[in-house]
Amino acid sequence: MSIRFRKQIILSVMLALSMSIIILTCGKDEGPSRDEIPLIKNTLAQLEDAVKNHNALKIDSLISPEALGLGYSPEQILADIYPDSSKASFLSFGDRNFLYVEDKALVNCLIISDTTDPGRPVEITLAKNEGVWLIKKFDLK
Repeated sequence: MSIRFRKQIILSVMLALSMSIIILTCGKDEGPSRDEIPLIKNTLAQLEDAVKNHNALKIDSLISPEALGLGYSPEQILADIYPDSSKASFLSFGDRNFLYVEDKALVNCLIISDTTDPGRPVEITLAKNEGVWLIKKFDLK
């Protein structure tokens, strides 16, 4: 799959999600607080650090109880990021795009293994649980 095609897919998905969020938030007096953006970014930074260090316990602390009930686990997230553990590496989550409303956030980004890697698309859904942003879904695209 070419990089251009991947970007077109990501752009189409983001456009559809943006429209959905706009429709869902129509009629509200105000949008969600911009204060949430640093908190969402912090959760992603913690996830990125835990993945780099293969720290399943830290990843587990970032996954919502609901996600665990749906079968998401630290081991599954690590297996998705490192599909061939003998050869795979991880550099960062790149090309991040955020969409959020009140207590739900969607982050479309790329799993980047090294500086020459165009990346593999992933969609990370977060939910605010007792004031903390936690991973609800981690889906490769």
